Amino acid sequence: NERDKTAIRKVKEMMRAVAFEKQFTKDEILTMYLNIAYFGNNCYGIEASSKMYFGKPAIDLSAKEAAMIIGITQAPTRYDPFRNPENCTQKRNLVLSKMYEHEMIEKEEYNQSIDSPLGTKTRSTLNSSIYNYFVDQVISDVINDLQTQKGYSQTFASQQVFGAGLKIYTT
Repeated sequence: NERDKTAIRKVKEMMRAVAFEKQFTKDEILTMYLNIAYFGNNCYGIEASSKMYFGKPAIDLSAKEAAMIIGITQAPTRYDPFRNPENCTQKRNLVLSKMYEHEMIEKEEYNQSIDSPLGTKTRSTLNSSIYNYFVDQVISDVINDLQTQKGYSQTFASQQVFGAGLKIYTT
């Protein structure tokens, strides 16, 4: 019956989770998650969101910028810095307070950060999504290749192309 199928599916998922945790460390699991998590505005992964919101690589983020991006993961629409900057600022400040509480940042940096604006790029500076037929074909080919060669679903392959900071070089 349907209840038995649901119970069997849950047991299988738990077994996969246990095997996964035995294979990878917590840091590796966190890194994998942060490389595929959704950060709003069609951004998947820390690197893509860093470039989207601040126009720079994640390694160059300040504590307040990193706090803003991490805050988005809980509810990407609610904490969208373009649509809901007040919510985003409140969440960023909560993350900053936790960073201070856990001694990841000093009191001076905490105080300066919570009093500062988000500092994101404006929507008008974001790239246009209009392509010519050549670029459309290249994108289609890359999505198909990711599905064939990596075993990705079409949705995940599209997310990688459009939101994960993937760079494609062609003629």
